[in-house]
Amino acid sequence: MAQAPVIPLPGTGLVLTAQRRVTALLTGDMHARPAAQAELQQLYALAWRILLGLRSHVNWGPDVVHTVLAECGTRPPELPETDIGQDAHSAALGTTLASIALRPGHRDHEALYAWAFGTDRSLKTKPNAKIGTLAKRWLPGGPELAGRALTRLDAEASLHARLRYSSAAPRPRWPSLRSEAIERRAAMTPAMLWPSWTMRLLPPARTERNQRADAFRRGCSTFLHEPESCADSRLSR
Repeated sequence: MAQAPVIPLPGTGLVLTAQRRVTALLTGDMHARPAAQAELQQLYALAWRILLGLRSHVNWGPDVVHTVLAECGTRPPELPETDIGQDAHSAALGTTLASIALRPGHRDHEALYAWAFGTDRSLKTKPNAKIGTLAKRWLPGGPELAGRALTRLDAEASLHARLRYSSAAPRPRWPSLRSEAIERRAAMTPAMLWPSWTMRLLPPARTERNQRADAFRRGCSTFLHEPESCADSRLSR
């Protein structure tokens, strides 16, 4: 093994910094294990997608992609679509870039996640897929990764989807309410929104249809059932 060719890594470089982070997660205090396990799950899910992006979209990556490639010898991994990159070279590349995308502090933190999200979307999903379908691909990495995906998809979501996933909120939520909870919410909601709320929320009338306050009140009462509701649990309306 002393004769094996190796790539020397800079002691203060990004790769060894990521290695120290993973070591800290694996050897941390017992009480911190749930949080460590969640972060390792995120690293795995994001690293795999980054490795697939390196195969086909490396030239579109932010500067940090090329910085990490230079540390590891400039060679992108040659992975088939179903390979998760179990060799040391792929693990170093994927884990380092995933750790940067997950933890703020690097100047390319957001750009790297945006690149990883965009390449994964171009490789794996239909062009007109709904935001729930797109974000669900990130759910195996945990609710935080799925929430970041929903935040990026908010601008192209319908009103119903934005309410259901809270994608415009600081922390989007994956729908979890079942039929029983929706029914309780419906029982506490009037068939028409409270008149005082209607006066505050009613948009300026532009057409005769918009002047119908009763239709607006019914619509808003219906929308109150949408947040966090699962697709198979919506009340029929």
